[in-house]
Amino acid sequence: GVETITRLRAFDPNVKAIMCSGYAEGDVLKQFADYGFAARLNKPYDVAHLEVTLARMLGVAQAATA
Repeated sequence: GVETITRLRAFDPNVKAIMCSGYAEGDVLKQFADYGFAARLNKPYDVAHLEVTLARMLGVAQAATA
């Protein structure tokens, strides 16, 4: 989690990472951006939530789904 993103950011300050957790509490989860994460996903998540999160994080426009 935090140790990994800290090391990744030391290597590449522009790295984008998603915080994934099954826990609902904690400072890292509530303030994920303060710890260097670009987004947060709560477990369990499905492919649709992952797709939306990745698109937002990468600034990609999503195609409309029917």
